[in-house]
Amino acid sequence: MEETIEDKNVNADFLARIVSSERFRKKMLVGRNASTINNVTQPILLAQVINLPSLAEQKQIVMRLDSLSEKVKSLEQHYTQQIADCAEMRQSVLREAFEGRL
Repeated sequence: MEETIEDKNVNADFLARIVSSERFRKKMLVGRNASTINNVTQPILLAQVINLPSLAEQKQIVMRLDSLSEKVKSLEQHYTQQIADCAEMRQSVLREAFEGRL
């Protein structure tokens, strides 16, 4: 059974982004020994304080992050295609050079 957030002042998507952020993970592991496996225990998690903006702001932040995420994905796809196109062009130029057509 899926658990839900019962506090109506917390947007679940906003909270998920907070706890999955690098900054939050680092904050939870401060003072931990780097030579051991870092487990997040319930006391460590319960000790974290999360300052929440208003619910409306949380929703706006999530929408903005979603929009930025889509733009990043689009840019990644574009640059991946450009890299593939450049590799193909390089091979074509090399083939032309080796065949003496340049």
